[in-house]
Amino acid sequence: MSPALYFAVMLITEPQKARRILLAEELENWFMDLFDDEFEDILEGNFKDNQSEYVSRIVDKYLEITNVEDNPSDEYSRSVIEKAVKTATEIQETTWKNIVTIPLREDTDEDVLADFIVNGIAIGSALFATDSVRRWLGRDRANLIALNEANWKWNNEEYFDALSSNKTKTWHTALDERVRLTHMALEGETIAVDEMFNVGGFPARYPLDISLPAHEIVNCRCSVSYGK
Repeated sequence: MSPALYFAVMLITEPQKARRILLAEELENWFMDLFDDEFEDILEGNFKDNQSEYVSRIVDKYLEITNVEDNPSDEYSRSVIEKAVKTATEIQETTWKNIVTIPLREDTDEDVLADFIVNGIAIGSALFATDSVRRWLGRDRANLIALNEANWKWNNEEYFDALSSNKTKTWHTALDERVRLTHMALEGETIAVDEMFNVGGFPARYPLDISLPAHEIVNCRCSVSYGK
């Protein structure tokens, strides 16, 4: 989904939407570059050995977009680094898990697929595997990650900005059929800015907070407004 359409339904200001759209577009292209490199490493048999490098690249991108140095001295910086390391690790673990467990066709040899992923083999020997891996390391996944992470970045920054100047915060949903029931239960709820929302039994400072599990984060379009 285009970032403009994704963020259009959120109850935030136009400048807030514009910042999220711009960052999401940047991140989508960046993740596609990363996925292209990973795919080349798969073909060359280097993918397994380079997992830590991919994690480091993702972490560095988080530090770049947040202007945080890898030497945290404040709570905001620590929150960014914690998020960066956790998410980068999860992205790579999910990538590895999904490409090495690609469903096989009846005429696809399992040993050939394993060799393709771990050691790299000629494309012609595993065409089905190649196509399946390419779809996983493709634009749709880059788009999904970019939308979520652009939203998280600005949610996190806006929260820390509000801590010093605001007294309350209010949870807003997109008010449509796609909203999770656990999120709809919070619609319009106002609490102190330093308190936690209860999102399906999990505490959260704001939508997409790092404290939430993936099933409460992915594709979340909720937002928070802050009051004096």
